[in-house]
Amino acid sequence: MNALVYILHLQEPLLATQPQSGEENSSTSFDFVPGSMVRGALIARYRRKYADENSLDPKSRGNRLFFQNGVRYLNAYPSPAGTRLLPRPLSWQVRKNDADNRESPIADFAVRVDDALDNPKNPSGEFCYYQNSLAELYSPTRQVNVHNTSDDRNRKATTKSNVFRYEALAAGELLMGVILAEQSDDAEQLQSLFGEELLLGGSHSAGYGRVEVVSTTIKTEWQEYPYTKTFKDGIIVTLLSDLIAGDARSLDQVIAKALGVIELTHQHERAYAKLRLVGSFNRKARFPWIQQWALQAGSVFVYAPNAFDVSLLRELSGLGERTLDGFGRFAVNWHTQPIITQQPFTPAVKDEQTVTLSETSQSLARAMAQRLLRARLDKKLTERVTSLSLSQMLPNKAQLSRVRTAARQALARATDEARPQPLKDITTLLNELKRSRQQFEGARIGSQTLLEWIEQRVSQRDVANQFDFNDESKLPMVAGQRAEINDDLRTEYTARLIDGVMKKAIKQQQAEEIR
Repeated sequence: MNALVYILHLQEPLLATQPQSGEENSSTSFDFVPGSMVRGALIARYRRKYADENSLDPKSRGNRLFFQNGVRYLNAYPSPAGTRLLPRPLSWQVRKNDADNRESPIADFAVRVDDALDNPKNPSGEFCYYQNSLAELYSPTRQVNVHNTSDDRNRKATTKSNVFRYEALAAGELLMGVILAEQSDDAEQLQSLFGEELLLGGSHSAGYGRVEVVSTTIKTEWQEYPYTKTFKDGIIVTLLSDLIAGDARSLDQVIAKALGVIELTHQHERAYAKLRLVGSFNRKARFPWIQQWALQAGSVFVYAPNAFDVSLLRELSGLGERTLDGFGRFAVNWHTQPIITQQPFTPAVKDEQTVTLSETSQSLARAMAQRLLRARLDKKLTERVTSLSLSQMLPNKAQLSRVRTAARQALARATDEARPQPLKDITTLLNELKRSRQQFEGARIGSQTLLEWIEQRVSQRDVANQFDFNDESKLPMVAGQRAEINDDLRTEYTARLIDGVMKKAIKQQQAEEIR
């Protein structure tokens, strides 16, 4: 079997919309690019290239390429490290509290059920690279955008506009897909259709779906997963893509039908499975296909060693319906170790090309980086104010409001170059405190008095330390231009931090008064 292996780099967010997207006006993307989506894009290109011919007639080459089982379009799964990842088996379990712990060992319940495992749960990470009892888990990045649509694009009103949300695969993700072809010339024909870019998924006009084709390679020997030949304790069948059972009521019946027997010698002993609603969209006819329930990729079924002939099952390229679109891919005895060791995921390092920007472009890139930095500082400001703990004994609201007023005055004059002490309004107020000074000395914020904390912030303006930006690599960078926490930002966000803490103290007092 010839394998056309291709790598996609998302230049824009991608919407491979799931049928179950929650709210009516929302769309949630799969974590991968379905094989049917790539197939549809290549059909469109083939029709444009051979527009004067009956390109998809039953006896044509196009029909063989796109509508017969001699060519199968497997899903494009994440490939951040240069290897096509596979769906994580649902039989992998960890303690509930260790779901996000990348160092926690994983128990494979398909091999051995661990009754002593406390509150078992699937580990975090939808995809995995697994070999020799070592696993790296990975979940692709998602991007959530909120959109607004109106009949009149110039008017936005409650009665005339609809708000909807898209949760898409984020730009920048790398995915690897495979097309299996029985004939080498079919693989070469499909390779010629890819070009340098593709448009995939929905909402192209809204800035979604532009994909760079990084590379296409034809391999005569391709293996989807490493399997264990010597495993004698049973047969472990793991779905590598969603499986549509059709008329069959279980995977047992699907396997029996595929092997040409009435029923298996033994039914499955254990199963770790989920269902997912799947569908598709006919771009030519402009209508969606019927939706069907499918066994979700990653589902695991465990059989007795003599339930069926493993060698016959391994000869099959798919189970169930729509195998042409990559459904029904499976692995036999892929993971056979009872304990799996997690390893930190190491993404591939891409060689960066040196690009020389003009002064205008550099200035624009710096401005963009600073805007990104401001957005992050705003988020960190909220997190910092929320995390600070205030004592119950606080200055009265009038004194707290005076500090807020001084902070706002300092903020308004922060860019005044004639003022060598940009936060002097706050310093002046603190120096003028008399009896109320004791109130600020008696109140505490963390391990300091409230007065010491305010004076320290004014004197140090340590925004980088307060907002966890001491590591320069955390600062955003655009086109090689890194943002910086300059003097103006230090002054501004110090004033806003003091203002925010005073506001929090006032609200805390108001809540105590209500009690």
